[in-house]
Amino acid sequence: MIVPIYKLVVYGTPVAQGRARSRLIRKKDGGQFISHYDPKGSRDYKDFIRRRILVNGKPDVLIDEPVVLSCRVYILKPKSKRYGPKSKKKEVIFPESKPDLSNYIKGIEDASEGLVVKNDSCIVGYHNTWKIYCLKMPRVEFELYRAEDFWNE
Repeated sequence: MIVPIYKLVVYGTPVAQGRARSRLIRKKDGGQFISHYDPKGSRDYKDFIRRRILVNGKPDVLIDEPVVLSCRVYILKPKSKRYGPKSKKKEVIFPESKPDLSNYIKGIEDASEGLVVKNDSCIVGYHNTWKIYCLKMPRVEFELYRAEDFWNE
């Protein structure tokens, strides 16, 4: 059995990483430069994850080795998602709508950088990673495993 080196559950509605925004900044001396920034919702959610990491405990030493990310994103099932009388009730429903799973994962990777992992480039693979509808308690569950544990198995 492979044991995670870090594990966290973040309760609350998951927010996908939004597309970066840009703006032109004009300086007083006549110069200018382009500033890039995250949308407010993405920035706030990453801060929320960072606070959860600090409250629930971060590793004593930043992880600076190849790791595999395992992540499950549970989002609330929309009320418009109905099942006809002929359809079977399913225990697990997989959303096929936007936002993409990769956008959720990117926010989690960015938030853990500097608190759990030294750099998010340490994440070299994914395992058991899903986007799932839930009826209650939206959340994100993620674990980090040593990559060599998966490779040698």
